[in-house]
Amino acid sequence: MVLAESALLRKNNISHEVNPFVFNKNLSSFCKVNNTEELRLLHDKNLLDYVRTGTVRNELMYNCIDNMEDLLFEKNYNMESSSNIFYIDLFLKRSTLFINHLMIGQEYVEAGEQADRGLRTIYLLTADDKHYSYLFKKTDLTPTGQKMMSRAKWFSMLNLVSPYIIGIHNIELSKNINANFSFGYMLTPVGEAYIQNYWLKISQDIYKLNFTLYRLSGNIGYHAELDLLNKKVTKRFDLRTKLIACNTSTYLHDYSIPNSIGIGFEQELKYMISSRCNLTVGYSIKSPGYFSSTLSSTEDFQLKTGISWKL
Repeated sequence: MVLAESALLRKNNISHEVNPFVFNKNLSSFCKVNNTEELRLLHDKNLLDYVRTGTVRNELMYNCIDNMEDLLFEKNYNMESSSNIFYIDLFLKRSTLFINHLMIGQEYVEAGEQADRGLRTIYLLTADDKHYSYLFKKTDLTPTGQKMMSRAKWFSMLNLVSPYIIGIHNIELSKNINANFSFGYMLTPVGEAYIQNYWLKISQDIYKLNFTLYRLSGNIGYHAELDLLNKKVTKRFDLRTKLIACNTSTYLHDYSIPNSIGIGFEQELKYMISSRCNLTVGYSIKSPGYFSSTLSSTEDFQLKTGISWKL
């Protein structure tokens, strides 16, 4: 299952320099910036990270849905549970940075004063005429800042949305060809709105076909994935190959998320270290439109590596 945000998140460039977690008392952020201009530059360089804070939740939700379907069909296709929260990739570090940076409602004590670092950071990024203060209220924010605050708050809640799944085990596609069928629905928060997600999945041992429709305010986008040749190469190696088609330009434009239109190809090789631990390496090739029109062709090829284990 693909959530609306992660249909975009996995396609964005994550090669920017990661700023170290250095606390600066003047700006109350956990990134190394010394003034509001540096903070704005950090924001401009990492704009999509305000959305990427939902990435870890999305990875957890993938496995949650797969595991629910496993229980539904009484077959263990994937039992990694919530282990992907430990996935080794740059976006995890960058998500952590901006979850710290934008967490709403967290207050800390500094020199006897309370300061909401989320409100203050967003204010300094979005206000036209800035003034420095330890305390800010939501009413001090511009409409853009209030949208950003709402988006950051929802994306910081890792397990906000629960999917609804129905399914049929061993449906007959044709004579002697059976498969599992599942249909699901969930809401995904984006800013102050909710994207409706409808997905349909048909799967056998060797493939999974997943088609998702996204609907927001009457606009519809789609994301289609075909996992094929998902089979065991040797006792410890599994090979996964995926074809992707996507059009999400119709519903996320108002939230400064770039268009994602195009096709892609991914391959992943998983090595089972033990019954509880897997090592994954892979690569992806996607058309330029699948990222956004501003990215260069050198970024259409990405490598991926990670380790996961059952909890």
